[in-house]
Amino acid sequence: MVVSDSGVRGLRDAATGGARDLTLADVLSGILSSARDLSGACFAALRTDRIVLDTIEIGERPPCDSQPAGHVLDVPIQAGETLAGNLYLAGKRDGRNFTDQDTAVVAALAATAGIAIENATLFERNQQRELWLSASQDVTSALLTGADHGATLRLIARRAREVASAAIAAIALPVSEDDDQLVYQVVDGPESAEVDPFRGRIVSVKGTASGKAFLSGRAVAVRDVGTDIHDWGKQAGIDLAPWVADLDSTVFAPMVVGERRLGVLMVAKFADGRPFHASETPLVQAFAGQAALVLEFARAEDDRERLAVLSDRDRIARDLHDLVVQRLFAVGLGLQGLGRLVTTPDKSERVLGLIRDIDRTIMDVRNTIFSLQDNSPGLTGLRSELLRIAHEAAGTLGVEPRIGFDGPVDSVVPSAVRPDLLATLREALSNVARHAEANRVSVEVGVDRAGSVLTLEVSDNGVGLPRELTRRGGLANMAERATRWNGTLAIHDVPGGGTQLRWSVPIGPARSGAAQGSAP
Repeated sequence: MVVSDSGVRGLRDAATGGARDLTLADVLSGILSSARDLSGACFAALRTDRIVLDTIEIGERPPCDSQPAGHVLDVPIQAGETLAGNLYLAGKRDGRNFTDQDTAVVAALAATAGIAIENATLFERNQQRELWLSASQDVTSALLTGADHGATLRLIARRAREVASAAIAAIALPVSEDDDQLVYQVVDGPESAEVDPFRGRIVSVKGTASGKAFLSGRAVAVRDVGTDIHDWGKQAGIDLAPWVADLDSTVFAPMVVGERRLGVLMVAKFADGRPFHASETPLVQAFAGQAALVLEFARAEDDRERLAVLSDRDRIARDLHDLVVQRLFAVGLGLQGLGRLVTTPDKSERVLGLIRDIDRTIMDVRNTIFSLQDNSPGLTGLRSELLRIAHEAAGTLGVEPRIGFDGPVDSVVPSAVRPDLLATLREALSNVARHAEANRVSVEVGVDRAGSVLTLEVSDNGVGLPRELTRRGGLANMAERATRWNGTLAIHDVPGGGTQLRWSVPIGPARSGAAQGSAP
């Protein structure tokens, strides 16, 4: 069938318009307008299956049963070797049937439309790749400029949600090293969204889309994810926002570096939005992989910095042991020998006092060496907290308390016991400030050699105990904290004036299970 000159001009205009308009929406609108104008149809509709979109229509849709065969054209659109969709025309404006000339023009236009749709699709995909690449660069830049791990995870979720035009994005990380469960630690959604219920959600790696992506190392695309999350909320007794049930198209992308699985990135869209196309899933997976690589690089840098610090601490510890402690021992032995030559009692007592001071200094240095060599993660900082409390109490005491440590305080004291230890020290120093009228206060915190008993002693040179001691207020609180751990609280006078408080609790296997459960 030969196309008329007007038809050729119309096809040329449609082709040049399709080449000029690279956005998919503009291409589709131009195709519909050209199809209707060239065929004289009253109604035109197009739906493409290459990129899932709602049907675009121009004109008033006629009733299907009122259109005889000659008043309807339904032409397939081919994009390469793939059926991209259909072009549907109905009802000529002059009331006649569509002619062979109309059919030829619309068929030629459908072929041109296939090329235009293919170009627009490639253009959109290239734009998507550029956006995902830009998001990856943002994550890399954030870590290179010193952003911490938590801030970087939040940035990954936010940029993934923005680039994917998703309603919500979340990152799930392994709960423990055995990788049996994942916990959603980071969730990003629009400002009006109630995303808090998602945070902390724990899912199994077995039987879930998150787990499948995590274990297989390949992205998983699912639909109607809102129903699953809503059912989980009901079972957990959590009232989720109504919009949760509207979540639909979702991609779970693994965050993997080599054989190391770091977590899963989830991006989800609402049901009324455009679902994820198959071509977008690899882009999400590539972004998740790049983000995981950046995180792993940052972790390796942190490990190198930590190793350098630990190496320096080991060197300082060796120097303290080999030089300082040995010299102090030598000075102490020299003073002991000198003390035998001193016959005056007061001078002999002064020498003995210096020897005791050296012994205490050696103990303090050894405690410092132990702290420097203790690399247990998550258990450091107790000594710092105790020192901070003592320093803060100096203002009310009128004197800086002397604080000493004996044994592996930082590494052995359980985290559950620490709050009670700190609170007891704070209360004890407060009592000294209110009642003792002391000008010398000392604190000793120690753990026995077996690592089974923690002891806190607070001594002062004040006015001593009142004649009628009643355990009310602060004393009652300290006693209760000791009882909670099956421990004891003892208070007695110090010879020569003053008071000593001794708070002692078991921290080894002797602790009862009930006591552990009742800890705050």
